[in-house]
Amino acid sequence: MIEIFDVHRPGPDSKKIPTIPKRKSKKGQKGIISCLDFCPDYSGLYAAGSYNRSIGIYDELNHELCLKLTGFEGGVTQVKFSKDGTLLFSASRHSDSILCWDIRDSANILYELPRPGKTNQRISFDLDATGKYLSTGDQFGNVLIYDISTGEQESVEKKDRLVQTFHGHDDIISCATFNPVYPVIATCSGQRKFRLPKDSSDEEEEDEEKLVIDNSLKTWRLPGQYEWYSYENQHDTTMDTTIDDQVIITEETTTVVIET
Repeated sequence: MIEIFDVHRPGPDSKKIPTIPKRKSKKGQKGIISCLDFCPDYSGLYAAGSYNRSIGIYDELNHELCLKLTGFEGGVTQVKFSKDGTLLFSASRHSDSILCWDIRDSANILYELPRPGKTNQRISFDLDATGKYLSTGDQFGNVLIYDISTGEQESVEKKDRLVQTFHGHDDIISCATFNPVYPVIATCSGQRKFRLPKDSSDEEEEDEEKLVIDNSLKTWRLPGQYEWYSYENQHDTTMDTTIDDQVIITEETTTVVIET
């Protein structure tokens, strides 16, 4: 079920949209709706991911299911449209890749972005303000930066999209996100860990295995800087945040450790 709130009105009033299949049409989406994303091209579409291993594309006006994507290894944990609204990226549980879907005509998988993630934990990804780069973490504490753009003479399937990778944390990275204004990436890590009780009857006590716990938030500086222009200048005022293959993450600016 999808629940819609009017943020301009106070109170708990909402509109509930059932997504389960109907008996007559059998058209719908089962399972808990785990994530949502609205298409940025104002086409009136939004995507809904389900723990039942499916993604539904809905119409904002009548909330009808327009397209259904299936074939995931686990429950869908994140969906995100590209800046032009022609592609849809998705992540799921127990999956070692982020999928890029072509939702214009074929609704097929264009390519996969490798990202180790054999876990139930949600590992989020993000797109930068230009829509050219995708950032994500993996279960080994690495940060991955991918180039999701495709030139006219480049092959969509064969292009090497990995721009840079570096080790950022000593535990699983649950999120890696771009700052929409400044050339900065923020990452956070951590997961629940439990120590099993040992049998006291054992004569020889084995050395306790050291648990690696890294519950931290870090920010990373990207190469390049912003320039300011006055209103009188008529030339291009876009900011240069191009990620160079040779030098990408140059400095760790802040680390916040969260003790649990």
